[in-house]
Amino acid sequence: MRPLGRIPGAGGGNTVTFRAAAGQTPRIIGAAVFPGNVNYLGTGAGLAFRNFATGIRLIGLTFDANGGAHGITFHTTSTAQPITDIVIDGCRVHGATGAGLATYGTGTTAFANVEIRNCWFWDNVGDIGGTTSSTLRSQGALSLVRPVGFRLRHNTLYATGSNQAIHFYHTSGQLDRMENNVIVYEGTKFVIEYGVTTEPLFVDGNIFWAPNAQSFTSQGDYSHWLGKGFDANGLYADPYLRDPASGDLRLAIDSPAKDFAQSVIVQRDIFGTFRPVGLRADIGAEEVAPTQPGIGIRSTTGARARHNGAMELDQFGENVPLRYRLRIINERGGTLQLLGAPAVDILNVTNATAVILSQPSTMQLATGQSAEFEIEITATAAI
Repeated sequence: MRPLGRIPGAGGGNTVTFRAAAGQTPRIIGAAVFPGNVNYLGTGAGLAFRNFATGIRLIGLTFDANGGAHGITFHTTSTAQPITDIVIDGCRVHGATGAGLATYGTGTTAFANVEIRNCWFWDNVGDIGGTTSSTLRSQGALSLVRPVGFRLRHNTLYATGSNQAIHFYHTSGQLDRMENNVIVYEGTKFVIEYGVTTEPLFVDGNIFWAPNAQSFTSQGDYSHWLGKGFDANGLYADPYLRDPASGDLRLAIDSPAKDFAQSVIVQRDIFGTFRPVGLRADIGAEEVAPTQPGIGIRSTTGARARHNGAMELDQFGENVPLRYRLRIINERGGTLQLLGAPAVDILNVTNATAVILSQPSTMQLATGQSAEFEIEITATAAI
């Protein structure tokens, strides 16, 4: 993609808006830099802004970093060249070796009035080395260095990389507000890394889930986080994202994020739906608005199951049969019709045999209704 040149008259009292057309989500792939030096990012970002970026709106766009450094980058090298009045709204950001969103500000006045809302971030590894602003290192799926004046509101983030989900770490500069976000981290480090002098100023209403993390933050566990006065109205629970590994970060209809927000702080969601749809607004980027059936899989006996039917099982020994009871749920709306004879079948079993012990008792599921079935798996080799 050819680099974008400087737009005459941008800045000051003007606003530059990159907006998706109605009903479309155009993709920005590879590397583009606006304005300034095209080479300073190395392998590049989906879209990068450097120095004097003022009045930028990114609305409803998809950023596919395509293995590049970052999805979106804001980088200022001097407090005399600030980045101010930025809105990123309803965007989908994925495929970065580094961060979905990477910012680097020189000094505590480098940024002002930056809001990221209603966005999906997934498949961003968050692992780029380097120690200087020129390499714009990343140590998280969201990497915000000196995020003064930043607000994170109603975003959904799914991270699996070896580094933490969110990186605030620096000796100066504090995040302004972090509210009503869904953060799922399946890596083994921290959900959030931050320094003792860079705690966020206000954090509330977020839902976190990190079953494999060594610690909730770099400073302590979730109880330590709560003890700092953060997330008094938050929750640590699986939010039931539909298929996050494939980029479907919608909430299931039985998600604990549904109707959980204490107030409406962003009027529309990632799809343009007005909040709230139910009694209260939902946490995350999407407001669940069930209009069509959608299948989901829940485990009642320990197995982790995705809505597309893929299961993740614990290790078990050879020739030891284990039984799992699973639940099919209509996550969206309307009536879900289970077709086929039988309704449930097992495909693509490796190093094991599997049989279905019982089928669902009903073939039609109304919104939120579920039906259980049971399977037995026996490993033919130790797994």
